[in-house]
Amino acid sequence: MVMDAHAQSAPQAARPRSPAAAALLSLVLPGLGQFYLGDRASAVTVFCIVAALLAGLAWSLADGALLSAILLGVIYVLVWIPSVVDAARAAGRQGPSLMAGANPWYVIFMLLAAGPAAIPMLWHSRAFSRGEKIAWTVFVILIAVSFIALVLFVIPRMLDWAEARLDALPQDAYAASLRRLIENLR
Repeated sequence: MVMDAHAQSAPQAARPRSPAAAALLSLVLPGLGQFYLGDRASAVTVFCIVAALLAGLAWSLADGALLSAILLGVIYVLVWIPSVVDAARAAGRQGPSLMAGANPWYVIFMLLAAGPAAIPMLWHSRAFSRGEKIAWTVFVILIAVSFIALVLFVIPRMLDWAEARLDALPQDAYAASLRRLIENLR
């Protein structure tokens, strides 16, 4: 018997599950509550997003980029809290799953905030047509590639240019502070 991806990932109706247990599991690790409920596709989607956010957060903290770490932490909370609520609601059968892409605005927010890590959520969602899914996927990947190119190629060249221009300035406290800023940005 052939089943589509949505039918395979839907929570199992035969075994009632505890909303409190599902919420607690998602509180420990976003997506774990969805996994407990049998919604594997939503669990994998949330795990992908959380892994990307935690990797970015660790990288930001290791680099001393406090602002980036704070922004990633806020995005993490915006994944974590809905994951907990979603797991409890799904266990109690109180509405469509947010993590399965029931709310298109949440899916778009996650695509813009978590980038390619949220693409599984898009493709799991029934709120988008196939053409919209392809368009959003291409858009998100292009944005990610553009950002990577910006960080790897454009910004270093801009810093080199700015440093070369500093040599023409008088070597005073202002030039020294600009030089320190450039060194910190590298």
